[in-house]
Amino acid sequence: MITIGELFCGAGIGATGSHNLGLKTIYAYDNMKYAVETYNHNFGNIAEVVDLKTKDISEIPYTDIIMAGFPCQPFSFNGKGLGKNDPDKGNLGKITYNIIKQKQPKAFFLENVKGLSSKKNLPFLLELINNFSEDYSVTWDVKNCADYGVPQNRERVF
Repeated sequence: MITIGELFCGAGIGATGSHNLGLKTIYAYDNMKYAVETYNHNFGNIAEVVDLKTKDISEIPYTDIIMAGFPCQPFSFNGKGLGKNDPDKGNLGKITYNIIKQKQPKAFFLENVKGLSSKKNLPFLLELINNFSEDYSVTWDVKNCADYGVPQNRERVF
């Protein structure tokens, strides 16, 4: 059975897909209590309230795949536009990279707002891709979720 670990799991939108595929989620982390409560209500007691800024990576279990949607506010067109320089959330993409680098899953899947691929944030996205490319074959694209049955125009970087 293929195992999944989720970073920044939110209320479980990623879990919806992985559960529908029959994959087994080993852990799911988010720092928002209400999101974790919703996740656990829908998928069982899997998610934990965790601040990944302070989590010891050695305590994170190995999984075949890591899924992550690190917080998008620093990269969103609607935010302050601080990108990786956002003092609160700008380093969470790098933390995601560090976790994946140390855990070495067979694969990973990342998602974020289209603004991550904007001219302003593209250097950070390319830095992440470069770093990941040391160990993985990496591709990325911007997709509109409406093209996949989601009832809203929502362009995301995958």
